[in-house]
Amino acid sequence: MFRFLSILVVLIPMFCIGQTVPNGKIQGEIINSTTKEPLSNVTILLENNQKSSISDKNGNFIFSNLTEGNYLIKVNLLGFQSFQKKIELKKNQTFHLQISLKDTIFSRREVNITANREHNLIDIPNRITIISSKNIELAPVQNINEMLDYVSGASMSNTFGIFSSKAIVTLRGLPSNDQSRTLITLDGVPLNKSDEGSVNWNMINKNNIESISVIKGPGPAMYGSGAMGGVINIVSKKPTKKLQGSLLSDYGTYNTIGSNLNVSGLFKIDSAKSKSFYWDLSAFGRKSDGYITELDQFITIEDTVLVPVFLKEINTSIKAGYSFNKNHNVDGQFSYFDDKRGNGIKVFDDYGAFSTHRTYSGIMRYNSNFKNFKWNTNLFILEEKYIRIYEYMKEGVYMLYGANSSRGDVGGNFNLSYLKYKQHEITAGINYKLGSVDGTDTYYTSTDIIHNTGKMQTSAVFIQDEMNFFNKKVQINAGLRYDFAKYYDGLFTIDYPSYAIEFYKNFENYNVPTKYWNALCPRLSLQYKFNETNRIYFSVAKGFRAPILDDLSRTGKNKGGFKIANPELKPELITTYELGTDFNILNNLSANTSVYYSIGKDFMYYTSTGDSVNMGYRIAPIFQKENIGKVEIYGIETELKYDLGKNISIFGNYSYTHAQIKEHKVKDINVDSCLVGKYLTDIPNHKVSAGITWINKIINTSFLYKYIGKVWINDLNTVETEYLLTDKYPDYSIFSIRFERNIIKNLSGSLSIENIFDKIYITSDAQKCPGRFITISLKYKL
Repeated sequence: MFRFLSILVVLIPMFCIGQTVPNGKIQGEIINSTTKEPLSNVTILLENNQKSSISDKNGNFIFSNLTEGNYLIKVNLLGFQSFQKKIELKKNQTFHLQISLKDTIFSRREVNITANREHNLIDIPNRITIISSKNIELAPVQNINEMLDYVSGASMSNTFGIFSSKAIVTLRGLPSNDQSRTLITLDGVPLNKSDEGSVNWNMINKNNIESISVIKGPGPAMYGSGAMGGVINIVSKKPTKKLQGSLLSDYGTYNTIGSNLNVSGLFKIDSAKSKSFYWDLSAFGRKSDGYITELDQFITIEDTVLVPVFLKEINTSIKAGYSFNKNHNVDGQFSYFDDKRGNGIKVFDDYGAFSTHRTYSGIMRYNSNFKNFKWNTNLFILEEKYIRIYEYMKEGVYMLYGANSSRGDVGGNFNLSYLKYKQHEITAGINYKLGSVDGTDTYYTSTDIIHNTGKMQTSAVFIQDEMNFFNKKVQINAGLRYDFAKYYDGLFTIDYPSYAIEFYKNFENYNVPTKYWNALCPRLSLQYKFNETNRIYFSVAKGFRAPILDDLSRTGKNKGGFKIANPELKPELITTYELGTDFNILNNLSANTSVYYSIGKDFMYYTSTGDSVNMGYRIAPIFQKENIGKVEIYGIETELKYDLGKNISIFGNYSYTHAQIKEHKVKDINVDSCLVGKYLTDIPNHKVSAGITWINKIINTSFLYKYIGKVWINDLNTVETEYLLTDKYPDYSIFSIRFERNIIKNLSGSLSIENIFDKIYITSDAQKCPGRFITISLKYKL
């Protein structure tokens, strides 16, 4: 034994002679190319040997014990362009690297975040526009929906600005009087309410948004009912530092005061295993004295009931999440919103006529991947308590009524992707949502009590395959979706009707029959990519939309008049064909163009019955939503983007839309009411948007411009005789600008001027926009 140990003592040193531990290093720092600030918690991949490192609070990172050879470093960070670099490392060399990441506000290679993967836009055969958090932060707008109005092909109805309780954003030539044809999602969860299809845009805190993806047209199979015009997917921010936050306060026109607080953090439990916990708290509040919305020429000394519209609102949110490792993540979010918005009329009540939207929403999400599978699931609930108090004088008699409506939506989604094959990404999924409404209108100055209820159940299954060939030069996306909808428990009744609304009795319905609808919707898109900036694509997709509860169940007051419920409504279908191209004109100048053609069948559209009703403060026309028949919509969208240096970005876009009724199934034999050949309302034929963003060390500047063309006023395309002696709303242009400057470390100030030249535009009932709106703000960052 002693002899054996002696041999080992001699041999081991001899064996180790010349055997050295590799001592090569790659180290460096990661910074923001614009602000020159270090970027922490960024993952750096060394692709050759599957090593990874995470930058510290100073942006520093290091790879040690590396052998000589060639290495490929990759960095991907949401909101920044991807980075990669090949490095030749010599024996025992220390290679120093400074990585300067460029914000995607100046990047033409944008990224779209889907349920299971990030994709470069150039690899998706659809037209998608990305708005980054930097775009949102710098833009001279107050709400997210206003930002979307600068996207080509988008149309917005939001005359009252922040004072509006029902803003609408639609896509691809669909009228901007109905939100239910364009699906709005927040982190993959639908925000459209089943009752009206509407979205409360005031609930979305623009300071907490990471990015917005605008997917135009019916698009991928994972999006179904309500996505006929497209999908607007909003992604909220996630914390990237151990502790971060901001406090923002602003003051503006009409004595508008607002504050926003956000505090969040990321705690890394085990960096090696990517185990972490993150949390986020945010609160937002705003109030304003408002303005009188009536046009000056319609105001007389006797109109003492007219008062400024006003607003008071609060919005709070808490989010928390846990990453078990890089493959499993769970998070949840709870939000509360409450507001009070004046309607501009006051007789006796302290607030006059007003409405409130007390809303609770909750989301639970789980994302995971295992080997060749990725899946995500979410559960959501949204409960809104809508209250409206309305007082007015009718023929010298005081009238007061209140609307009390409980609206609810609950549901879930599950998506599963199979990623084994490089040329295929197969995704299948299930969607489910149950919506309900239980509303009561009580007339306090008479005996009338009106009830309406209804439930809508929508569900779907889908499968799609995203295929790529010849090193991703050829892409084929094929999908199939089956949608099912059920309407039940519908009711419209009146208790103790007075003479004033006795005519409501004609529309009572105690037992609306249960309705079932379904549709099979195929989707196909093809693309050829010449290089990383030039491509051409073609797509065809069929979209489905069930009626909304408000159109099926409720008779009563509506925007611009009086509406009658139609429980006989059927779903509408739309088929869209699209051809698009992207190309580079010069080194930093890119362009894209899309041409589309859509045919809508059983199109749901408000039509006039020819009757009117005395609503006290005015005589209002009576409308009813009907399946009018066939609608033809086609248009072109084109956009230019130019990066002048690394800190100046310029864009401009133009949209043309033709939307016309081709077939009208007339109920009554009344030739005058036939709408064949008439143009759809609430959509401009021409729209132009442009903007310049300049980031510099002195004053960051953002300028926006938009031109909105003429819009048809009513379904008959005739002259409006009550308020406007014209058949179209006039066209108009809006110029806005915002300046931002760092005052001291972590403290910045800004000045925003919306509608610089105080252009006044109006709605159908002769109510005007707020005009020029100036806001000054201070922001402190932790």
